[in-house]
Amino acid sequence: MLKILYRFLVIDMKINTGQNGDVIMILPSDPKRKGMKLWKKICLLGISLVFVMVISIVLFYVIENTSGRKAWERYVQWYEAKNQTAASDQEKVYLWIEDILPPPVDEEKNFANHPLFKAVFHCAENGSSLREEEDLEEPLKTWAKVLDGYDIWKNWTGKPSSLDFRRMDIRKKHPSADLKELEVFANRIKTKRFNEGEFQTILKELKEQQKIDENALISKKVNALMLLQELESGLAGYEEMRKALKNYPQCCYPFEYEKGLVAIEPHLSLLRSLAFYANLQASADLILKKSSDEAFQDIMFSLDIADTLHKELSITPFLVKTAIYNNAVNVIWEGIESDYWSLENLKQFQEHLESVDFLKEFRMSFVVDRCLWNATFSTNKGTSLSVINDDNGERVTLSVIVPRGWVYRGMLGYNKKADLVLTLFDMKNECLNMDVFPSVFQDLEEENYGEESNNPIRDAFLLNNFLELTPNYFDIIRSVSSTQFLINSAQIACALERYRLENKKYPNSLEELGDLLPKDKVPLDWMEHKAPKYRLTDSGYVLWNNGWNRTDEGGIRGKSTKEGDWVWEIAKDKSVNEEK
Repeated sequence: MLKILYRFLVIDMKINTGQNGDVIMILPSDPKRKGMKLWKKICLLGISLVFVMVISIVLFYVIENTSGRKAWERYVQWYEAKNQTAASDQEKVYLWIEDILPPPVDEEKNFANHPLFKAVFHCAENGSSLREEEDLEEPLKTWAKVLDGYDIWKNWTGKPSSLDFRRMDIRKKHPSADLKELEVFANRIKTKRFNEGEFQTILKELKEQQKIDENALISKKVNALMLLQELESGLAGYEEMRKALKNYPQCCYPFEYEKGLVAIEPHLSLLRSLAFYANLQASADLILKKSSDEAFQDIMFSLDIADTLHKELSITPFLVKTAIYNNAVNVIWEGIESDYWSLENLKQFQEHLESVDFLKEFRMSFVVDRCLWNATFSTNKGTSLSVINDDNGERVTLSVIVPRGWVYRGMLGYNKKADLVLTLFDMKNECLNMDVFPSVFQDLEEENYGEESNNPIRDAFLLNNFLELTPNYFDIIRSVSSTQFLINSAQIACALERYRLENKKYPNSLEELGDLLPKDKVPLDWMEHKAPKYRLTDSGYVLWNNGWNRTDEGGIRGKSTKEGDWVWEIAKDKSVNEEK
């Protein structure tokens, strides 16, 4: 380039010298071309600048791509070596989809092959939903009505107060209902779960009770009946799905892991609706004091539905599973406090809940989620950059071409943050490592990815395209931990209730449960790996563990799961511990 510039800018001059070789005058070699001199210089200068810019850009891409890829490769090699020295499979961390694919199941026994699941996936792939389809075959129409289960749940259940977060309640949709309205309703009630004769018996009870309590009992029972009436349209499909789960005990849903985070999961909504439908049926039966056997089967079905997700353990399916368990435990609690469950019901609930400790699955869900993120990052060409418009606070996406090395750095940063989260799991002691929580979440809130950078554009790309996609781990871990406390408490509560039914009173301590719940079988909490504290009251008892703050508040529940103790309390209508 310098030679070219010299040739056109210097050699193009005519140098006049004297006899001794001294320079006398410098003149253009061709006076006629004197007017082109400035134009040529400008053009050549522009060409030179463009050439320098191209070289700089090429070098920039080469350096960024190479350094980003090398950093990622070093990290992968380090992890592969770390996995080889892991003490157990529980301590291994996987990076790729092929490492976490669930084993195949016998397709002839696969519950996921039910026509309703196939139809839901087919509609989702076409960008529609089963509810929008008008030309469904009759069986699908019948089965699809259970999809309303979750919507009915939201319409009929009130949000529990923060001080009573484990309780499920039926909303008082008609608190002003009088006996005339009830009699009109009695003439049109048609449900398989409740016949008109049974309703007339309840109506008689309500007439007597109205003299004592004009609102509460009437409203609660009437709403339970009206709820059953609303659930009636999906009952046939629901009962068919219950039979199908018994006939097809294995399950592996057609989740497309290779698509990463863009894989569709329409079955989660269906499973949630099925489970909530079951819990609503059980809750209504409980309120109306029907035989506990049907309600027991409903609750066990909802738990079995949740357990079909045991092979699919990314964060979202896992949270759906824990939400179903949380909901079912609420109904179990209602039944215990109202003396609803039989000894056999309680025994089977306890046996099922004994096997439920979500810690291993919870940790694995983060590992699987990492694999899904890595699969998504690997196919991301990194062609957009999101920024915040300071004028209105809205996000603006700019079309840019970024180095592939930045995507590698994004993958590296995300995986380093995932490593931080995994340090919270103490698999040896089967609890959470609460001592490292403050430092971990301080590091998670940092905007960089473990590297000091003086490149604001790259930092903006990483921040907007990777960091903001990181889930709120803090809230997720607290929520699942409190759900596990409720599951542990329900297991203990079943043993306590069995003891009471046999001895007409609750024990003075958990140790007195004996074979009903041996000491080494008492579930321990995740916060401190300790058994819950137990205290008798006049009308029942209180079970509690130190909550998120790991401070014993004496069994006092806070305004949220962030505060106070985590509490399970049974308070029956009459004293059950008079001798105490």
